[in-house]
Amino acid sequence: MSIPSSVATLGIRMKIENLDISFQLANISSVPMSALQRDYFQILKQEKSIAKTVYFYYQQGWLTNFSELYALIYNLTQAQVITNPEFIEYFKNLILKSEPGKNDLPPEIKTREIDLNIVRSLPFFRSLRAESLNFMLANSKTYSLSPRTMVLHEGGTDRDMYVLLRGQVGIYKKNINGERFRVATLIPGCLFGEYGFFLNEPRLADVVALNEVQVLKITYIPEVFDQWIRKEVAESLKHRFWVIHGIMRSPILSILPEDTTDQLIHRGQLKTVAANEILFKERTPGHFFYILIQGSMTILQNGKTINVLNAGDSFGELSLFVNQGIRTATIRAQTDCIVLEISSQDFYALMAENLFLAKEIEKLAYTRLKNDQKRFGER
Repeated sequence: MSIPSSVATLGIRMKIENLDISFQLANISSVPMSALQRDYFQILKQEKSIAKTVYFYYQQGWLTNFSELYALIYNLTQAQVITNPEFIEYFKNLILKSEPGKNDLPPEIKTREIDLNIVRSLPFFRSLRAESLNFMLANSKTYSLSPRTMVLHEGGTDRDMYVLLRGQVGIYKKNINGERFRVATLIPGCLFGEYGFFLNEPRLADVVALNEVQVLKITYIPEVFDQWIRKEVAESLKHRFWVIHGIMRSPILSILPEDTTDQLIHRGQLKTVAANEILFKERTPGHFFYILIQGSMTILQNGKTINVLNAGDSFGELSLFVNQGIRTATIRAQTDCIVLEISSQDFYALMAENLFLAKEIEKLAYTRLKNDQKRFGER
């Protein structure tokens, strides 16, 4: 697992997880810590950043308890043991306290006032054929939005896609208490709304303007885009969107913001599995999780089939968070299959850069494990 450079690039922001932490140890006596948190604190002082601390434990072969680490960082910040202003700002703005405004778009900005090179330089658009890119841009408009404007609403069924040209937007998901928490902050160059645009799926999260923003809106017009998408997905984006569909169907992975999903897809490796071949066995160490791209597979426990996986299903992610990294079932291919294989190293590298998101996914993983144990116990 590599620790990424802290230099901000197109579509990437500096995160608190990568910052060198400044400590004021005179205040440490006021911070309550569990035994595990005391261990984390010692390594945190040694490694100087959250990401490097997670990497340290990964190198030792130990799973990180992200809930414990998150609580430690929060308490250290509240007690002013961590003095970086970025940490104070992060926790201050993590939860959206009031309802954002409605998306009432102002008049369009004329094309000559914007630079479309930022759009053409995005990895997603660079992957399209020139005629496809021009086709999309011909059906786009640019708008300026006020702070706290809701650009997309979780569960919404509109299909427009956006490119952020100026300012910042927050990606918010709701927790079990109904509060909106920020899972990502997007800066100019980021694309959002592509799942709805291409897959006609409900919005996965709220997107709210954090300051004055400028967005390029690619309006979904059925009579314009329906036939084009069928052709484009069939020819050049088919595997990509099968993968996205698999992530969206996972109660654990669906919480990932789109930029993190794109990084997972980029880091994953396509692998073929022959019919009747065993991909991995129950009670063996698990270092990868998978998304089934093509074919079908069976899940077995104690030699008995308990479920069947089909194209778009994800599996194996539980071993990255819980159960000491040990597989809870055996996976065997029913037919010739293609899977996307993503290593725990790559997954942990992404989680190390988004502590709050890692905590929420970890919580979902434990809930799923308990539900699986209950269901299997009833068999």
